[in-house]
Amino acid sequence: MTSAALAAGVAAVPPTLAALLAFANARATRRLADAQAQAGIDRKIDALGQAAGRSEAALEHLAGAVGRLAEGQCQLIERVARIEGALGGPRGRP
Repeated sequence: MTSAALAAGVAAVPPTLAALLAFANARATRRLADAQAQAGIDRKIDALGQAAGRSEAALEHLAGAVGRLAEGQCQLIERVARIEGALGGPRGRP
């Protein structure tokens, strides 16, 4: 009976070892796939951050341009008012 138990134990080792190796391989493959997916997400987040930075810079540039345009408009209104004042009042208005 002891030899039968020993034979059963020896016969059980290869399938058990194969199952453990298959589990370890599947786990390593899953970890590698997760790491690659995370790297892809990290690249996309970096790209979005750079795009947001460029958008902010463009908005600041536009805000400056709008400010300069508004300042020029105010200066033009003041010039027109001075010219109208020098000519004796608004022209063409009842």
